[in-house]
Amino acid sequence: MTIKDAPAFDFYPERWTHGTRHMTKVERCDYLDLLCHQWTDDGLPADVETLARLLGYRKGSQVPAIVLEKFPVADDGKRRNALLEKLRAEQRERIRKAKEKSSKMHASRYGKQCLDPAVSTATSSSQALLKTCPPPTSHHSKRESSAGAWPTLDEVKAYAPTVMAPPECAERYWNECEASGWMNRHGQPIADWKPLFRNYATSWKANDSQRKTHANTRPTPQRSDTANKPGRYA
Repeated sequence: MTIKDAPAFDFYPERWTHGTRHMTKVERCDYLDLLCHQWTDDGLPADVETLARLLGYRKGSQVPAIVLEKFPVADDGKRRNALLEKLRAEQRERIRKAKEKSSKMHASRYGKQCLDPAVSTATSSSQALLKTCPPPTSHHSKRESSAGAWPTLDEVKAYAPTVMAPPECAERYWNECEASGWMNRHGQPIADWKPLFRNYATSWKANDSQRKTHANTRPTPQRSDTANKPGRYA
């Protein structure tokens, strides 16, 4: 799988200042400019005259020699800074590992059927993964869990009185479960929604009691009579 380079490369100020302190300001600007061209174009032209035009010069002789020596001609015929290519290789490896980890996480979440040879290997493409695995969405076509079908809103409301929960509590619980795709906080499908609803209702009633207590004990603001006294702003 061809790894697409990120739009930015790792920049280390300490290395930069230490390695360019002997350069002039113009030489440092040319050096950084060529590094950016090398990153985006995957290398620089070997011809010095072409290189000069990239920097805005008219002649190749205007390219500082101290900058030119930082970009020797590689085996592929392009000029490359060795340290930047090392950073490119390290970044590509990080991207490859991140893609591989993401593929395994999707396969673990949506089932072993996602682990076909085109996806489970490190050379799999993200397009192949999207074709074989369902998209990461919170809405599922089949409303089923390991314990049976997930409840409708009316079913949750009908169960709410058994735990002395108000209808708005049942509606809030159902909406939150719908938004998460009936997944628990560990990313696993909810096996039995009733015990979770009982805990949810207990917390709801405790918070509701606190809100009422706070509302009853809130002091009534007293208006000062000094505002009506004559001569206040005299």
